[in-house]
This record gives sequence, structure tokens and C-alpha cells, in this order.
Amino acid sequence: MAANQPVRGFSIRWQEKLSPAHFVKLEQHNREGKLLSENFYWRGVKNEDLQQLGRLPRLELDGQAKLSRDANRALVTVDPKNSTAAVALMEKPRFARVLRGRRYCPP
Repeated sequence: MAANQPVRGFSIRWQEKLSPAHFVKLEQHNREGKLLSENFYWRGVKNEDLQQLGRLPRLELDGQAKLSRDANRALVTVDPKNSTAAVALMEKPRFARVLRGRRYCPP
């Protein structure tokens, strides 16, 4: 098989009663069971109807952030943790600090 050539590897039997938008997680393991790759997809039942994604609950994630600096820049590494049963989709971290007793969120 040539590199980057698509090959049909398997088919999925979808359940009859799926929500209009749902999630699919695919994992690829080698013969020893080591995880090689994983991908997470959104799927719409008809015409890629993903409108329900806009109605997912808003979540506050826990986690940690680590700041490292060099002479020219600052780098923040974020490790989010979702301790809820809901899906955390497209999380967008916001950094805040307190100035004079008030929360300040840079743009």
C-alpha cells in the first residue's frame, strides 16, 4: 500500500437511536496493545447536523497551569481536568489574576 493511500479498514454498525449529534472516539493499537493514535470526532446523523453541540452545558474545568519564561517570551502550559460527567468540548482557557482585589482577564 502506498503512503497516504486510503484503505477501508472496518465498518461501524450505528445504534438506531442516536442523538442528532454524537461523538466517536477511535483508537489504534499495535499487536502488543500499545496505543499508537487516537482521534475524537463529532458526527451528525443527517446532513452533518451538529446544532446540538451549541446546547451542550457550559463547564468550569479544573486543572493546572505552569509558567516558564526565557529572555524573549513567556510560555504557559495548561493541563485541564474535567471532573464532570459532561463532555468538555473546545475548551478555551482564560487566564486571570487579581489586581487590587478585582479579577483581571487579559484579552
